[in-house]
Amino acid sequence: SLELQPNFEKYGDVGFPEGDEKQRQLLGVVLEGEFESYFKGKISPLMVAPENENETEDKDLSSEADGKGNKEAIITRIIDKSPESARLIVFSSNMFLTDIAMQLASGAMRTRYEGPVTLIENSIDWSLEDRGLLSIRGRGHFARTLLPLSTSTQVVYEYLNYGLVLFGLALVWFLRRIMARKSQRRYQKILTEGRA
Repeated sequence: SLELQPNFEKYGDVGFPEGDEKQRQLLGVVLEGEFESYFKGKISPLMVAPENENETEDKDLSSEADGKGNKEAIITRIIDKSPESARLIVFSSNMFLTDIAMQLASGAMRTRYEGPVTLIENSIDWSLEDRGLLSIRGRGHFARTLLPLSTSTQVVYEYLNYGLVLFGLALVWFLRRIMARKSQRRYQKILTEGRA
């Protein structure tokens, strides 16, 4: 059934009718390798002549690329098979990507449910051979909230931040002053040696 809205009055706690066949179902296929073309050994569908003259005229008009009567070349070659690195991903339905399905899942989990979006992102990464991103995106990311702090503790942390910044600025100023004195002494020494 393509019905996404649960009916708890009719079907109880589950919300959906229970099917007769309770077993694993194939919902998607991922294949990699060499695929033979359906048109292998057949005439190219691009070479089939149109059935009536109106279609011929329309094609003649649309094939004029620059208005000078130059027609585009029609490709007649058939690709018999795909390369060995070809990949194919087939999902049995696209309903899991609809807004309604994602809102229902998010409402049930009381958080944003982005599993279908992650599945499509991973499918694109896999099909483009960018497998390095799969390990990064596949990890679960959860918001780690900070523990609640009392007002006095918050004030201590705030002043500590200000103090560390001021200490860092003072340290930079002090080190810069020492380096300036050293370079001044070095230049003074060079100047005195040059006079002697």
